[in-house]
Amino acid sequence: MPAFAPRPRHGLTETVRAHFGLSQQALARLLGCHQATVARDEAGQLPLRGGAAARLDALAALVPEAPEPAPPPVPDPGPLRTRLAACRHALAALARPVPPGRQRAAAQPAAAARRLAAAAAVPASLAAAAVRYPLPPGRAALQAGQWALLLSEARLAPSGPAAAAAVLRDARHAGLLAEVAVLEAALETAGSG
Repeated sequence: MPAFAPRPRHGLTETVRAHFGLSQQALARLLGCHQATVARDEAGQLPLRGGAAARLDALAALVPEAPEPAPPPVPDPGPLRTRLAACRHALAALARPVPPGRQRAAAQPAAAARRLAAAAAVPASLAAAAVRYPLPPGRAALQAGQWALLLSEARLAPSGPAAAAAVLRDARHAGLLAEVAVLEAALETAGSG
């Protein structure tokens, strides 16, 4: 009777079944037990005992040890270099000055932010002047209404298409920078930076 070197029990039933291509029922017949016994062993609820455990160990001795995991494959640097060049080109295009026709649209978010900051400062500024030169009540109400209109327009302006374009441009720039970093690291790993 051959001596069997016991293997770790966890997962052994599944390993033997997978190696031999057996169902739980077929393995149970080989082990001389019920299918439910094999199922409980696989689920970690109740380990096999006695003759069934010894027969499982005998079958497990026929299963080759798992080979060492292969190192991760080295990526083909060709497509990585091509994509890296495309990303760098796109970054360079984003860094170019905005064409004259689009400068006004690109400047709109910055101008809107300045208007919003100025509109927020209006009440304090006008209050200082009102100490020395107070407005009649009717005019003060008109002034307050005009300030509210100025403030609401300043708040709405940054949400236009130019602001959305600026946000998308920033997102694309950040995404390209991240992609360039990953590609450069992959090429360095591949030994062809």
